Amino acid sequence: FYKRTPCRYKPCYIQGCAYAHENEERRQHGIDSGDLEELATAIKELQGASFGGCVHSCCDVDTISDALSIVDWGCTALDGKIYAAFGIHPTTFEMCTPEALSLLEAAVDKCGPK
Repeated sequence: FYKRTPCRYKPCYIQGCAYAHENEERRQHGIDSGDLEELATAIKELQGASFGGCVHSCCDVDTISDALSIVDWGCTALDGKIYAAFGIHPTTFEMCTPEALSLLEAAVDKCGPK
């Protein structure tokens, strides 16, 4: 979340706050399918091990597209064993609007019945 999630304090009183502030560029995650493919290869090379699955926690509306990408990549790289949980983190509860809930529900629907 470092410098990606907006700070809820206005003005912020926390010295060295890790959240993004007004007029501050929000960092982007540098994820791509190659990262998951590399992880899948490493898992498959482990002798005697099996991969039961992984749950990715999507805690805000800004990361829904990332979560959906991870689930999609998991369908190819890890036989569909990447799952996602969608919601709003308690520290940013004020972002929980009817519009945000609609986006989260649509993301759940897109992931399907897993």
